[in-house]
Amino acid sequence: MSELSSSEAVPSQVYSMSTPVGTCMVISNGDAVIACGFTQDANRLLALIHPSLRPRVLQDVVHRGIAELIVQYFDGDTTAIDSISVRQQSTQVRERGWRELCRVRPGETISYGELAQRMDVPRGARAAGQVCARNAASLFVPCHRIVAADGKLNHYAWGLSVKRWLLDFEMACS
Repeated sequence: MSELSSSEAVPSQVYSMSTPVGTCMVISNGDAVIACGFTQDANRLLALIHPSLRPRVLQDVVHRGIAELIVQYFDGDTTAIDSISVRQQSTQVRERGWRELCRVRPGETISYGELAQRMDVPRGARAAGQVCARNAASLFVPCHRIVAADGKLNHYAWGLSVKRWLLDFEMACS
């Protein structure tokens, strides 16, 4: 994840798309996604964005390149969105966790404990949970692929039904 300096004067775009699992809202800054979630409430997404990256003004403009890749994802090419740049900022541990989330492939799930091990935080399942909870770009940094140690679905900011749908969809496409 790269940091966007607050002095950078890049207009931020917000747009919503209908998807098979509900409305997907994206906030982008130039060619990078800074937030994404299954909501119609931009304030809910803005709250997840680090203050140094948080836009002061949002323009209702569709970023065609990002939107097209999201459509391809929901058309079954679950790796189409992998090429989209994401900008998030937080602690080193969370940033390491977000990089590890991106290594979990579509159709695959790992536990919070496994994520913690991959982050090099042994017995850090709670830290892994915070990595997921503070993830502003959830579709592109796929925290929906993280499950409890027993395989059950635990927590997802956009609802467990959305998490279940995304996991089932990705498994069917793999």
